[in-house]
Formats: sequence, C-alpha cells, structure tokens
Amino acid sequence: MNSELNRGRQSGLTLLEVMVAVIVFSVGLIGAGALLTSAIRGNHSALQRTTALTLASSMEARMARNSLATWAGQYNGTYGAGGSTQCDSQSCTSSQLAQADGALWGQQIADALPGGSGTIACANNGALPALVPGARIKPPYSGTCQITISWTEKGDEGSAAAVSTQTFVHNVQP
Repeated sequence: MNSELNRGRQSGLTLLEVMVAVIVFSVGLIGAGALLTSAIRGNHSALQRTTALTLASSMEARMARNSLATWAGQYNGTYGAGGSTQCDSQSCTSSQLAQADGALWGQQIADALPGGSGTIACANNGALPALVPGARIKPPYSGTCQITISWTEKGDEGSAAAVSTQTFVHNVQP
C-alpha cells in the first residue's frame, strides 16, 4: 500500500516538472523573439546610415565634377524635396548645374530617408582664380566641404522619444 501512495505523488511531481519546463521554454522563446526584433531594428538603422553615406558620396562626386561652382559657393545650402532638376549638362552653366544637382540630390534624400534633408557648406581656404567661361578644369583649391544629411528614425516603442533625428556628417575635399 505504501508503494501505491508513492506512485501517486510521483506522477503529480512529474506533471509539475513538465509545467515548469514549459514555462522556462516559453520565457526563452519570448526572449529570442525580443532579440530578433532588436536585431531587425538595428539592421534597418544601419541600412539608413549606409543610404546616407551613399547619398553623400554621390553629391561629393557631383561637386568634384563641377568644381568651379563648388568653390564659388553655389552648392552651399539646404536641400529637400522639390526644386527644378531640369538641366542638360552640355548647355547649362556651372551655376545651373549646381542648382539641378542640389534639387535632384534633395529629392533623392527625401525619397530614400524618412523626413530627410541635406545641407552643404563649403569653405575655400584660398583665393578663387578668375572664372574662365566654359572652363571645365579642376583647379587645385584648398577648401573643405561638409555634407550633412538628417532624417527621422523611429525609436523603441517603450522609450520616451518615439521618433529621433539622426544626422550623418561627411567632411570632404571634392
């Protein structure tokens, strides 16, 4: 009779052990899900920073190609969605090409990054030579340009800041 009583207690104990194991396993799955969510959010943030770098490098190449306008300050300003991008590089002046490049770049930023805008500030440390009409050479200037791209990024749901502004700064000498 004593052995029958022990079997009944033991089968109840086994059920309790299984319940505890299921609870521990469930907590582990919830943790794995939270980790996966965090990794996806971090991956998206990295994608946006990579996009900002690509857009900044794109504008750097345009500015290097149109160096007379770059060092005359014609690329300086803030760019976002809108603006005229109509310019044929064969018939445009360097100033018109700079305006078209800026408008196109601003539109690309607005399309690729949420709430995106870009700012360019160039400082020439040397004197500009006389501008020769039609000259398409790259003079040896000693200035630098700062290309800044800002966008909004969704924060963690539990954080106080639901949306944060991210900024990427690229210092170049085109």
